[in-house]
Amino acid sequence: MRYPCPLVLAAAARLSLTGTTALLFDTFVSFAIYETGDGISAEEVCTGAVGMLNELDDTLSRTKADSEISKINKNARFRKSDGRHIDI
Repeated sequence: MRYPCPLVLAAAARLSLTGTTALLFDTFVSFAIYETGDGISAEEVCTGAVGMLNELDDTLSRTKADSEISKINKNARFRKSDGRHIDI
């Protein structure tokens, strides 16, 4: 069994934690981001992550009517072994 290093726990206790929850990909997603002190705030990281995932969701969602995947699915065709196409 491994135990956390006390130095790591002490360092983590001094870090500022920012969290957010968003509805993405038809489910709730939660983020917990610690400040790193590198000039980018944890809030900016959360906002950026949610923004990138929203873009992916807008493109890849099968439940959003205007997403690329929904458009592909809407216009899907099935090719039979004899070469004819059947709209699905």
